[in-house]
Amino acid sequence: MIKTVNQIHTDKEDGPVLVAVRDKQDKPLVDLACALARSKNGMVRIVAGNSSTKPQTWTWLKDYQENSEIPLDIILHHRQIAERIILQENKKSNAEMLVLGWSGKTSGGRYILSRTLDAVLQNASNNILVSQRNYSGSPQRILIPVAGGPNAIQAVEIAHRLNPQAEITLLFVATRHLEAEIDVGRKRLSAVSDFFPDIKTIHEVVVADNPIKGILREAKDGYNLLIIGASAEKNIFDRFIFGNIPKAIFHRSPIPTIILRRKIPFFRSASQKLWVRLFNFLPTASSSEQVNAYQTIQKGIRHNKDYSLTLSLGAIFAALGFLLDSPEIIVGSMMVSPLMAAILGMSLNIVSLLDLGIALVAGITAAYAISRTNVSNAFAGVAVAAALTPPLANIGLTLVMRQFTLAQGASLLFITNLIAIIAAGALVFIWLGFRPRHQDSKKSATLRRGLRGVIALLILVTIPLATLTYHTTLSAQLHQNVEEAIKIGVAELGDAKLDSWELENGSAKEETLQIDITLRGPSYIRYSTARALQESIAQYLQRSVALTVSTIPSAQLRAYMPPTPTNTPTPTSTNAPTYTPTSTATSTSTATSTPTNTATPTNTPTITPTPTSTPWFLTVADVNYWGLRIYYSPNGLEVGRIYEGDIVVVLDGPVIIDGIEWYYISFSEQQLKGWVEGKYLSPSQ
Repeated sequence: MIKTVNQIHTDKEDGPVLVAVRDKQDKPLVDLACALARSKNGMVRIVAGNSSTKPQTWTWLKDYQENSEIPLDIILHHRQIAERIILQENKKSNAEMLVLGWSGKTSGGRYILSRTLDAVLQNASNNILVSQRNYSGSPQRILIPVAGGPNAIQAVEIAHRLNPQAEITLLFVATRHLEAEIDVGRKRLSAVSDFFPDIKTIHEVVVADNPIKGILREAKDGYNLLIIGASAEKNIFDRFIFGNIPKAIFHRSPIPTIILRRKIPFFRSASQKLWVRLFNFLPTASSSEQVNAYQTIQKGIRHNKDYSLTLSLGAIFAALGFLLDSPEIIVGSMMVSPLMAAILGMSLNIVSLLDLGIALVAGITAAYAISRTNVSNAFAGVAVAAALTPPLANIGLTLVMRQFTLAQGASLLFITNLIAIIAAGALVFIWLGFRPRHQDSKKSATLRRGLRGVIALLILVTIPLATLTYHTTLSAQLHQNVEEAIKIGVAELGDAKLDSWELENGSAKEETLQIDITLRGPSYIRYSTARALQESIAQYLQRSVALTVSTIPSAQLRAYMPPTPTNTPTPTSTNAPTYTPTSTATSTSTATSTPTNTATPTNTPTITPTPTSTPWFLTVADVNYWGLRIYYSPNGLEVGRIYEGDIVVVLDGPVIIDGIEWYYISFSEQQLKGWVEGKYLSPSQ
């Protein structure tokens, strides 16, 4: 009996053959399903449905059920069969095999077969047969192409189940007249037939320009059925982009054709579903949008006066922005640049990792904006120009200034952005449905080569960017460790405060780190204190360190806090003298003068002046042709050289370090100051 969806069969048969039908024209699909089930004494479950409400629509199916030799279970839906219904019934039935029909018409856009079939193929993991509606029972001669994949083995089993007495031919198509390739084909055919020692198979190796031509030519040689595997392409990416060989053969085959998709493992099925969901995230561009995108890009890549003028103005804007250190002007150069259309045209034809990511996002944004009519093209222009115009202008500026190292960095950034934009743009165009027709093998091959080339270039530029990113990370980590070591060491000095510091060699591979620090404090620090600070930093970093310390004497005055007042004594009143009458003087006798003896003078001792210290002059002696090295710090960075007979002034020392006597000297002729080894100095004559 025919059951509705509410009367679904609930028995627990193991592995029925499930077939989806829409009308009487799908009767050959039921014949195919019954032939497969008969070989294993199994059953057939038919999922039927369309939007028709006429009772006579399914009369033929009821008659088929009554006359069938094998059990038939019919599930009827009063609406059009869609992928959701097929997948639900397939899951409930735990079907051993799923049989689907296809007329050969595609849904366009990114779909390989059709919207319904693609969804079922991508989400169902069991064995699937996609057949034309012209299948006739008991085929006598069956052709199975072999390309080395696992589907050929499954195809031989299917062919034997359809007709155990059929003549099964295994076909290998060699694309070159090379004996080695022909031998490979024979080995592949033998490997397939070895799986079925009880099934007689015929081996055929033919030479053709491509597999499609070879298979179609052989199919005309009296065969009744062609079974071909669904995974003739190497990977799902190729099948999405270029269609596939089974689809092309299905369209042009002169005999009934079945596409076989064997049961796939769980993990492969999960990854395939993830890819499909990612691919279905973006909408497909309509035909009018594709035509408009082609016209826009073709117009934008034409070289004319307007193009040259706007490109030059954009470069001038960017250069002025760099010279004036003005982000606003650089942004303006992005708005003027016309490079967007040209770069996207390259996408269609076919200095760090963060920069690569920016360029990829720019390419995706530009390609999507140019392909969708409801998205402003301004997004595309700004996105691409943001990644191209500034580095391009920077290349010119640095070359003029002879800063070749900076020019190399800007060139790497420009090349990276260019390749990333082309790659991302090409992917989005394919995502939106810009693909050659599967019949056009030459264009498909050209696009395949172009995409592989772009991906190879993308990987190539990623290598130096990854290296630079790694070294940048190491340098940042080194600076962080140095700063932490300096702060810990300065904290032990007491009143001294860290003002600034600088690492002169930031490479993590340098043997000695040259560090300059500036301290603020109430007084200068002594050499012993600086030496202790150097040892503290070196111990923390576990690296050799040459430390230079500059001290800025400073005093702290809190202007917001008035000084403490000093006690001042309080003045007291003083008694003023009073006037008393003065007596009148009376005349007295005049005294006779008596001579006074004059003291004999004595010698006053003269103070002896203290002698001024004489500068210590030493002469360079016993050095070879290369002279005596002057170091920034003992055994540190070399700052210059002096030679035999040169006279120097000793400013400090001697200092014994690791058994070597060092002097801090000054050489006035070259205005050099630094540390030298004392064994090469002798007293001046």
